[in-house]
Amino acid sequence: MKTGIFITEMDRLDFQGSALIHAEANGDYYKKALLDLQAKQPDYSWQAAKLSELFDTATPPDLIVVSRNAAAYVDSIKQRFPSVPVEVYDTWAEGKK
Repeated sequence: MKTGIFITEMDRLDFQGSALIHAEANGDYYKKALLDLQAKQPDYSWQAAKLSELFDTATPPDLIVVSRNAAAYVDSIKQRFPSVPVEVYDTWAEGKK
């Protein structure tokens, strides 16, 4: 089975109240997005990871999908893994559910 990695975000170094609330709110988004990826592409074994965890990966995955919160790092990911397709999972246009 092919390996897919869903990049949720980059590590935050601040622990202010707003950062904690932001992390809690995004947790639901990441769970929903990962379930959606698993349903749409069942031929991949999916795992969620932060950007730093991806860069520490010794073996490149077969596909990298980047969340809206890590989309700014697509070029860096492509430089680190030039042979791996990188897609952006964008849900900003979706309505609130």
